Amino acid sequence: MSTRLLLEHESVCQTLLHTDHAWLARTSLDLLRHDVVYAVRTVVRDGAGRVREEEREVAIVFQLFPDHPRVAPLVICQQDDVFNTHIHDVRRGDPPVSVVCMGTFHAERRLGDWVEAVWDVLAWRRIASDHPLNPEAAAWARSQSGDPGRWPVDPREFARPRRSRALPAASAQKPDEPAPARLRILSPWRSS
Repeated sequence: MSTRLLLEHESVCQTLLHTDHAWLARTSLDLLRHDVVYAVRTVVRDGAGRVREEEREVAIVFQLFPDHPRVAPLVICQQDDVFNTHIHDVRRGDPPVSVVCMGTFHAERRLGDWVEAVWDVLAWRRIASDHPLNPEAAAWARSQSGDPGRWPVDPREFARPRRSRALPAASAQKPDEPAPARLRILSPWRSS
């Protein structure tokens, strides 16, 4: 296993330690795949074409490749009804998965950065207007832009605010105490 994959895994874990809105559901033994679940208010479109906001858990797969970082990660939304300018609508044809366009992956960045950036996509903090992956979602977003308070759909910050001072020792988690279930990383492909 490469040092880079270990660094990527650690970056995902560290990013998720600072939020209440996402957690690591699974990771593969080879650390090439990380499944992250987001609890977010986002926009969905049902089979009849109706668009609405909805609070839900959205599962996202971050797939790395053996020659990472020369090859960018593949990011896939597990739900096909999430309606977003950055997410391919499988009903439009190829590819048959809801690929999430995250832009260019630079080698100096870490996968944990993309974990946080996906929150911005799902919460509609980041809206692709020039080159959307889903032109219908972009047209819908333009039709909604008249309301100055419209965006983001989920106004919460991804990361918890940093505390200005350390917690008292009595309230700190003891080393032998298990981590909260959503932060505990179990063996690969077992849910937490």
